[in-house]
Amino acid sequence: MRHMVSKAVTVQYPDEIAPLPPRSRGVIALKEENCTVCMLCARECPDWCIYIEDHKERRAPKGEGKRAKSFNVLDRFAIDYALCMYCGICVEVCPYDALFWSPEFEYAEGDITHLTHEMDRLEDWMRTVLPPSPLEEGAKGPELKAAAPVAAAPPPKAEAPAAAPPAAAAAPTAAGPAPVETEPGPPRPAGMSEAEYFEQRAAAGRLVRQKVFEEEIAKGSDPRVAEARAKAAEMRARKATVADADAAPPVAPVAEAPAAAPTASGPAPVETQAAPPKPVAPEPAPEPGPAPAKPPPAPGPAAGMSDAEAAEVRQRVYQEEMAKGSDPRIAEARSKAAEMRARKGTKGPGG
Repeated sequence: MRHMVSKAVTVQYPDEIAPLPPRSRGVIALKEENCTVCMLCARECPDWCIYIEDHKERRAPKGEGKRAKSFNVLDRFAIDYALCMYCGICVEVCPYDALFWSPEFEYAEGDITHLTHEMDRLEDWMRTVLPPSPLEEGAKGPELKAAAPVAAAPPPKAEAPAAAPPAAAAAPTAAGPAPVETEPGPPRPAGMSEAEYFEQRAAAGRLVRQKVFEEEIAKGSDPRVAEARAKAAEMRARKATVADADAAPPVAPVAEAPAAAPTASGPAPVETQAAPPKPVAPEPAPEPGPAPAKPPPAPGPAAGMSDAEAAEVRQRVYQEEMAKGSDPRIAEARSKAAEMRARKGTKGPGG
């Protein structure tokens, strides 16, 4: 009701211009020195009305031995206001405060193609952009992280004279810290060259690998599983001792007692020869009993079938599955798996 009885006020534009709020949103202005050509505004614009062009240049190195750095130089920044919907997303996403709202709104053109304003026009609108509003009383500004204070070094203390180290302790050398101890490998037998030693270990590993592979195949394992277990057994065999005879501990030599020094009281004592050790009779070896009966070897899988035999297996399994009432897709999958096992000569999950 209040508006019905009040007098209408009409501003005769453009002869009269009504005062606008100081931070009205009219057009988008550009501050060129803040733009780093990051392209965020152009990528986030829903109307794709921002056009940016640039090129790269190199700065001279700051010192000798330093690398010259490249940077982007802005060549063109234009906004097509015939497409712009004034959503302000470009102003919000700019990380370097290069875009601002300006209260200018008088930029009409007689031709729609002239509404694409270039960089010089966008920079000219920056003169109407107001500085940021001062903070309210009691408000805190952005907190800047100060550098951590450097702790003052404590005053040097008078060092006491160091005690003499014991003779058994090894003095540190200037070459560096002591090497880290690692787990020793199997000892190399005396009288064997390094090449022969590694060849003997490799041969032992190959024998173990072949044995484990044959055992796994005899159990009905998949060939790939059998190969993996055989390879693991070979690696373990290579790290083990080559042979019990080669790894026997060497006999430590008996140290001779030092001769007693002659004294002034009499002649030196006469050295006596130690008596040879008495021969020990060898213990009788136990009589060998009957050898335990070896279990019969597990039957190995059938050899790989031909294409015709594998096709017959597939057809038979498919008919059995359909007779059980299985789904045709399940029957087809099981018959195909049976055919593949028949080609490879391996057993199925059910034996």
